Amino acid sequence: MFELPLEEIRPTSATSLPPVSQPISLFPTIIAFPEVNPESPLSLIASLTPFKHTTTVYNELLPIFDTQASFQDHFTPTLKVPVKLPAPTTNLDASGRCEEPETLSVPLIDWFTKYFPSQSPLYYLKDFHYTPHLPIITPPLFASMDVLNPFLRAANMGDYDFLYHGPANSTTPIHTDVLFSHSYSYNVTGIKEWTFYDTIPSDSTTASDSTTGTRQITTTQHPGEVMFVPSGLAHSVVNQTAAISLNRNWITPSVLPRTLATLLTEVAAVDEEIEKWGMVLDAAEREEMLRGCCGLNVGMFFAMTLMAIQQRYPTITDPATAQDFATLVDVLGAVKDEAARICSLLTNGRAALAQADVYIDITEKLRS
Repeated sequence: MFELPLEEIRPTSATSLPPVSQPISLFPTIIAFPEVNPESPLSLIASLTPFKHTTTVYNELLPIFDTQASFQDHFTPTLKVPVKLPAPTTNLDASGRCEEPETLSVPLIDWFTKYFPSQSPLYYLKDFHYTPHLPIITPPLFASMDVLNPFLRAANMGDYDFLYHGPANSTTPIHTDVLFSHSYSYNVTGIKEWTFYDTIPSDSTTASDSTTGTRQITTTQHPGEVMFVPSGLAHSVVNQTAAISLNRNWITPSVLPRTLATLLTEVAAVDEEIEKWGMVLDAAEREEMLRGCCGLNVGMFFAMTLMAIQQRYPTITDPATAQDFATLVDVLGAVKDEAARICSLLTNGRAALAQADVYIDITEKLRS
């Protein structure tokens, strides 16, 4: 259970998160990227040049990672980290999802002494939430319209900031990112080869597979470079050398309808599974099952969207943000009935639903 954000609905300063001490803000100011056509993601570009940027944050972080000893100085050796076995060979579904590899939780010292040196199988330290252990890194400009991580941090539910550490030849097979999020990967050490696909090959089994008729672009990422991956763009990655990267997933208002569609697909799948097995789950158990499946549940999505609307309401008449606001309100209306089913789990649930109706009504009046 968590408390839904409620604010008086009147023009006021946007809600802000508590300040973080000593943030690193060394990413260059770069252009905002246009949205990607989901029917042909690579139509955005003729080459990968706009996707890749060099940043001086490399010079600040390299001392943390240049040796095993310096790494362990910043991360307690007994700290448990998630280590994944090689991904199983499997076909992908229409959403770009593949079977998750087995994940082990091991002490960091064991990662360095046992798992990282292994050549067969090749283990990969992935999805490690590094933010409690490193200086906060201010994201690049193109990640500043995020609605996901500000909500998760405000609700004390973590974030989508991850550290990856893989040996040479470790891979991430073809996939699209979780919840149709955008992502970036900042390379601290090592060299990665990225391949981007216009469509997801239906018969793909490994990171190097290809299918006739699927356009591909391949590029190499060096230390100090940031790779931006737009929502819905299928990609695979091979570590050409041992590599450490810091990664973020984030969601913008414009892709939130696709995130909701993914969530509602998971809702239907969970309900089908519950019925298939004759299970009796209360609303809280169903929500927990949903979060385990895709990282969000209905209550979280509703609260996240409501918080994003509250932050943008003071600028509702600004043409630069009006479309984002309208999209957020439309998504809020689309999830409201599902949210009503579980509002008893949420502090201020009824009041938040009533507030959602007010935002919907305001937006309809502005449109008319």
